[in-house]
Amino acid sequence: MINFARYKKNWNIYTGFSIVPDTNLNYATGRREECINTMFGVLCRELDDKSTGVGIQYNVGGDYYIKLTDHFGLKTSLSFNALDFSNSTFDDYMLYMAAGPRYIFDGLGEISIQPFTQLRWYGGKYYNTVPGVRADIDLDLTKRIHLSFGGSYSKDVYHNDNLDNILRGDEYTIYIQPRYYINNKSFAFVGLSYTTNTAKLKSYGSNSIDYSLGYFAELPLTLTIFTRLDLIQTKYKDSQFFIMDNYTVNKFTRKDIGYRAYLRLSSRYLEYKRLYPSISYTYTKRDSNAPAYEFDKHRFQIEMNYRF
Repeated sequence: MINFARYKKNWNIYTGFSIVPDTNLNYATGRREECINTMFGVLCRELDDKSTGVGIQYNVGGDYYIKLTDHFGLKTSLSFNALDFSNSTFDDYMLYMAAGPRYIFDGLGEISIQPFTQLRWYGGKYYNTVPGVRADIDLDLTKRIHLSFGGSYSKDVYHNDNLDNILRGDEYTIYIQPRYYINNKSFAFVGLSYTTNTAKLKSYGSNSIDYSLGYFAELPLTLTIFTRLDLIQTKYKDSQFFIMDNYTVNKFTRKDIGYRAYLRLSSRYLEYKRLYPSISYTYTKRDSNAPAYEFDKHRFQIEMNYRF
């Protein structure tokens, strides 16, 4: 039996507008200065303060499914996301385009393969182009258990020659995410993903593992809550020199541990003509054996979304 929900759905459009306060736009450590011991004494330089600001984010995107048979077709995706701040140094625009085959299994799920291209502009300048391909498999194993897994390959190409000579490289990602439906209004999931990056300058290449845990529920008065926790371990592929807190310079391989907590609240009770508000909060913290790369930040989003 064909999964008719998947079979009948041939398009999806989404759009939104958000006000985005952020406490650390430049990912600064919060330290006032960085110092080293020299034969002339201690030499210090001032570090950037945390840049705070309120941004405006707007996005629009969608998917369209071209059906060739009852089971097989093409999935095309297009999205544009923009984040503007009064200080254009932190403006961030992203355009994503993808198209590829999609196959629906009888009563089980689907698989799609999409070559894609992502273009990014940062601080008012063209930043990079990321062509690649991704494969995603979604399976309904039982009435309560859903499994998503897949992977992607991409190549990072930077517009700035200096950045390109350091960061240009290939990136490979694989992921798996089982989901358990507690009832028809709530589910929980766990996730695991692995990413390896082969930057041209080896000390900037890295291997990362992301462990995630999430929960969604619709509460009374149609209030919905979605929360997700991530723990990200990253190890770089070669050593480099770092300035330490004790004013020494050491050479070693950088290792980071990242923490991210996300919470989003919305309610269909407040929906008006398919326009509905939501509010979200993200806390991000990174610890590192290289002090210059530690930071923490808080970001809120007050959103207005349109439901098509």
